[in-house]
Amino acid sequence: MTDRPRAGKSSPAVYPQPASTSSSMSPLIYQEALRAKEPKLVNVVIDTNVYLSGIIFGGTPGKVLELAKDKKIVVFTSPSILLEVADKLNKKFHWNEEKVETTLKAISKITEVIEPNIKLKAVKEDSSDNKVLECAVTANANYVVTGDKHLLSLKEFEGTRIVTPSEFLRAIKSFK
Repeated sequence: MTDRPRAGKSSPAVYPQPASTSSSMSPLIYQEALRAKEPKLVNVVIDTNVYLSGIIFGGTPGKVLELAKDKKIVVFTSPSILLEVADKLNKKFHWNEEKVETTLKAISKITEVIEPNIKLKAVKEDSSDNKVLECAVTANANYVVTGDKHLLSLKEFEGTRIVTPSEFLRAIKSFK
């Protein structure tokens, strides 16, 4: 797992220094010691197909969403990914607008919605897949979790591993 700072965090957390700390330990060193004890959360971008499979069928994609819900991973998404989820739920699965809106609100509660700051053309076969990579690069994600063959064929992009839901669950299990 790559040790990366979380996107959207502009300043480090401030930790109070207890009175019992020896005067030889500077506040900065004390803060670093505390941070070393904090669990490192994995930054993830979940592709539309994983959201859909997890929401509708559960299974392994559902377990990935549960990790996000339980705050065991940090999931980033973008407005364009959410729009694609809404579109697929409506057109492919014939969900009504109210059910789609409720689902998008639920996804937004377990994710950090960011606006990608770059445009990529890394996936030539299906240019719509680039929105996932744009989100991952902007979020400085450790993983993209997808079932999309075009993205999976990349295996890695700018330091972000691209894996299936099963591969992701195996990978994070090894860090516990």
